[in-house]
Amino acid sequence: MKFLLQNITIALLLSLFITSCSDEPAEGSVQYYQDIVTFKENANGYVIMTYRNIDDSPLVTLRAEGTLNTKEVARGSRLVCTYTLPQGAVYGSDATINVQSLSLAMTAPLEEADLADIPYTDNGIYVITLYRSGEYINLSCRQEVNKTRRFHITLDTATSGLPVPTVYLTTSTEEPVTAADGQYMASFDLTALWSRTGVEGVKIVVNNTNNKYLKEFTFTKPENL
Repeated sequence: MKFLLQNITIALLLSLFITSCSDEPAEGSVQYYQDIVTFKENANGYVIMTYRNIDDSPLVTLRAEGTLNTKEVARGSRLVCTYTLPQGAVYGSDATINVQSLSLAMTAPLEEADLADIPYTDNGIYVITLYRSGEYINLSCRQEVNKTRRFHITLDTATSGLPVPTVYLTTSTEEPVTAADGQYMASFDLTALWSRTGVEGVKIVVNNTNNKYLKEFTFTKPENL
């Protein structure tokens, strides 16, 4: 679901989304950035959002002119924000941005089950990026577009007492898949797992159809938890 900020026109089409990077744009072109951010609040005519680029990198605060309807977008929501920076601003630093598109990231609560009961482990996910951003695990992937698509993140009960427990990341749809592929962005808050006594990291298992040899991803515990 996309949301309009007051005084901002959303003009960038989904097909033009570009994952944020530090490459310099060609002369005369516009550099677009895309990050999964946390909506903090509306304050003094601005939407305040924060993110960490990767792992435990410094928390970045972004400000965008306008407001979000908090009846539709709760504080703490994870959003996919595509934006440009004003001249002279440096990516990865606090900035007032020009929003091009803003939508809810897909998410799911951490669940726990015996391995045999973890659902949809055979369903493939075409992983583009999977990384830790503070307490969150962020996913960018390509899947057949389906309005009923969901992601699931489930802890294997047998590993729950280990320093590095195993979590399965899966996807499902309730209707037959018939559409072309599209990009999905998802973010999962693992604070409940990071906060367990003795946890030092997490191993995430995903049926990665982009690389059959890369189906396990291990991340260390955030420094602040």
